[in-house]
Amino acid sequence: MAKRAGVSTGLLYSYFANLSELMRSLWMAPIVELGASLAAAEEAEADPLERIRRLLETYVEFTLTNEETHRGLLLWVRPPNSTTDRNDDPDELMLFSSLRRAVEAGQANGDVRDGDSRVLAQLLWSGIHGALALPINIDTYDLVGGPAMATEMINVLINSITNKDHQ
Repeated sequence: MAKRAGVSTGLLYSYFANLSELMRSLWMAPIVELGASLAAAEEAEADPLERIRRLLETYVEFTLTNEETHRGLLLWVRPPNSTTDRNDDPDELMLFSSLRRAVEAGQANGDVRDGDSRVLAQLLWSGIHGALALPINIDTYDLVGGPAMATEMINVLINSITNKDHQ
């Protein structure tokens, strides 16, 4: 990266605390775009379960249209020897906070089962992220592709959090 920027590696790292910070800075513009799309999806749908569906579909659309960002940021795994003293609140992440608000709205009207809204929001995000990531990370196996798997996963995830009395 430093070579492409025409600067030394040392100079590049003088602006960032660690590799994670550097990587995060490279994809801020697309992440801002994702945030705007998520905000629009959240505002457009009043029904909590349909809002969850729309938020997850927005995430899928983003990963398919921003493949470099998806692979570089959302599939990037911090090296084991790279540590951080950060413990940021996941509510700072637009998808997480939007999902959490939708879960809480669904719990309030009885559509979503009881439980910690943070855990349920993470479950939703983890499920859709995994459906998209697995065929990329284990591409030597004949797995169903991310877009087709994502559609099925959204249905599974919504069913997993739906209050059985309100189906």
